[in-house]
Amino acid sequence: MRSPRVADSALALLILLATVLARLFHSGQNGASGSLSTMPLSAWLLFFVGSIALLWRRSLPLTAHTVVLVCSALSMSFGYFDGPLIAIMVSLYSVGRYASNRQLSYFGVAMAIVLAAVDTLANSWPLRPPTVDALVPSEFVTSALITFLTWYAGKRVRARSEYVALLRQRAAQLEREKEADSQRAVEQERTRIARELHDVVAHQVSLMTVQAGAAKTVATSNPSASLKAIEAIEQAGHQALDELRHLLGVLRPASGASELGPQPDLSDLTTLIERSRAAGLSIELDIEGEVYGLPLRVGMSAYRIVQESLTNVLKHAGIKARARVRVRVSDVGVDIHVWNDGCNSAVLPESGHGIAGMTERANLLGGTLTAGPQPAESFAVLAHLPIKERLM
Repeated sequence: MRSPRVADSALALLILLATVLARLFHSGQNGASGSLSTMPLSAWLLFFVGSIALLWRRSLPLTAHTVVLVCSALSMSFGYFDGPLIAIMVSLYSVGRYASNRQLSYFGVAMAIVLAAVDTLANSWPLRPPTVDALVPSEFVTSALITFLTWYAGKRVRARSEYVALLRQRAAQLEREKEADSQRAVEQERTRIARELHDVVAHQVSLMTVQAGAAKTVATSNPSASLKAIEAIEQAGHQALDELRHLLGVLRPASGASELGPQPDLSDLTTLIERSRAAGLSIELDIEGEVYGLPLRVGMSAYRIVQESLTNVLKHAGIKARARVRVRVSDVGVDIHVWNDGCNSAVLPESGHGIAGMTERANLLGGTLTAGPQPAESFAVLAHLPIKERLM
């Protein structure tokens, strides 16, 4: 991106060139010699200082405008008309665009209008005598209006920029608040789960530990008491298991499997796809590599990621969507790509933990997962799960 200092330097040189050319043109119209060699040194100096002051039009707009006004006034007092007004227009726009002091900004506009009026009257005197009627000619009204509109254009651009900056600031603040709320919700949920686990399981496990110690103590001296303690341990174990199953059901309400059987892995992916097809979803499955012998956590996490992705397709895109599941197994890891063509309107859900849960599964294994809209009105989930060691 071009530096503002470089742009302002180029602008100052262009203004200086335009000022000199305007001076030469004005001299030629008055019958004087219109060449650079005949231009007085004072004119060169005033035009140069007035133009070079524009280098600070962004950082010190009022100071730069004051310098331009002084140089223009001195130029007019020496009879150098027309040229200085070019720099005034630029500095006046900069005052409206960058000046923060409103009162000084208004004063700068007023002084510019006065100089424009003086320039207009001075140029009109050779054509008609300086009467009272000459104080408000149409040229004066036009020059004053142009001067004001130049300043007002800068002011409007400043207001627009401040409004856009405010919107961006508010958006950033809302994003930070949203992230903070999400983090707070996660922490509260983790605290609740930890409390539930402690209340549900800790009591029963503590009871089992006490009964086991009692059974060990009286095992030889009082077998019947030891048997009762073991029965109490069995009963407490069943109660703890029932309560733990209930808690897991609360934590996983979408899971239809309540039994604690073997966890699925990639070898069960074909069954999952068939169940999804039976629900009406059109799915194309492509598996590359050997799915057997994977570490249990990797195989189960890969299965769950595909399962959750297909669940999201059914939930947000419907059964009319087409899905493609591609799984590539190599020596370094498992790559998963789940794509569907009907989820363009299904942005990341504002509630629920599907995508967050998949991301957490991948991160726990040291992998990565990304999910989001894709071109051509589609949605994709991409995951990589590394394999540190493979079971034989």
